Amino acid sequence: GSWSAWGMRTVFEAAARRQPHLVIHVGDMLYRQGPCAQDTGCEAINPGRHWGDTWRGWATDFFIPAKSLLEAAPWVVVRGDHETC
Repeated sequence: GSWSAWGMRTVFEAAARRQPHLVIHVGDMLYRQGPCAQDTGCEAINPGRHWGDTWRGWATDFFIPAKSLLEAAPWVVVRGDHETC
């Protein structure tokens, strides 16, 4: 499996198609704190360090998959216990 086919992209795109007026995200957007194990299907993120609390990690897990929904409506975001920002 490729990290670009991660399931959240499908969820974000489906939500964007509904043309929301507002998106409320209740936190915990960042979970992959370390590299993927070789048998989990996400090992493609390992060589470029596309994981963790880094720009690459955030871009891979959130900003790139959520692009359509980020462009569709304003967001209210609550920081969860997985975010340190």
